[in-house]
Amino acid sequence: LNRSYRCPENILKAAGQVLQKKYLLSGKTDPVKIHLQQCETDRSEADWIAAQIEKMIGGVASFSRDSGISDGQQSEHIGSFRDFAILCRTTRLFSTITKALEDHGIAYQVVGTEPFYRTEPFRSVIKSFKDAFLARNKEGQQKIENNIAFEVESMIKQKKSLAQILHRLLIDYQLSDEDQQRLENMARPFGADYLGFLSALNTRQGIDDYNDKVEAVSVMTMHAAKGLEFNCVFIPACEDNVLPFTFFGIKTSEEIKEEERLFYVSLTRTRKYLYISFARKRTIKYKVLKQEKSPFLDRLEKKLYELQKQTTKNDEKEKFDQLQMF
Repeated sequence: LNRSYRCPENILKAAGQVLQKKYLLSGKTDPVKIHLQQCETDRSEADWIAAQIEKMIGGVASFSRDSGISDGQQSEHIGSFRDFAILCRTTRLFSTITKALEDHGIAYQVVGTEPFYRTEPFRSVIKSFKDAFLARNKEGQQKIENNIAFEVESMIKQKKSLAQILHRLLIDYQLSDEDQQRLENMARPFGADYLGFLSALNTRQGIDDYNDKVEAVSVMTMHAAKGLEFNCVFIPACEDNVLPFTFFGIKTSEEIKEEERLFYVSLTRTRKYLYISFARKRTIKYKVLKQEKSPFLDRLEKKLYELQKQTTKNDEKEKFDQLQMF
């Protein structure tokens, strides 16, 4: 029990140091080092992550080679997008990262702590179905509010499948085919078992949305990543106030320990590559905040990681001006 046959030893050492353990687990004898990246902003951090994935996968289009992002060769142990995971402390970080992935043409799936159907418009669609179903089963009285409600109640009366009913309700929303099929696919196994479907919604968790067969990068919360493994893991926003998460107040010592354990779990989700990043500036709720790296990172031995910093336009200008003087 004191040895791991999955995780590289350097990563296990780093994870143990986060918990300030005296005795560390031994792991695979792999010389890989942790990559620690300092970025200027949260947007540049997201773009760096997307570009790194594009490089490691061997490029996603001809532009990948033309721009110099990729040489067309895949990294060792990287075969598809499903080998990658981006683990975030909070879902508030998702939008900037997914925007960068879209800009680079990278497929992704989002897995949060809460199931996807509790977000809009899926929540409203399910509520419409639930209201129609309960109305038909309340002393046999129908509650007709509009044409759509009448149509849905008629479909329920005819014992139409859940997938058909939800498809009708989703028509009024401008969703991609993938998003529309997501809810329909979840409902299809229930057939016309409406009550069974509604009961299952109460016990479903965010991790149940994860599909390990889809060819896509997984963007998920640290909580949702428990028990999963990937060949390459990115952990963005490793900054004070984000990790540990103290934006809404100082945490107790026990809560800080839980944050440490959460970071430990995130670090050990990788089999091969680990990229940790932090930004000097981050926009949260339309406020630009100056950030410092997470105090957890100060516990890592320097020999376990390689630190790199993004060059800014000012840095490039200074180098250019210096060359002109000579």
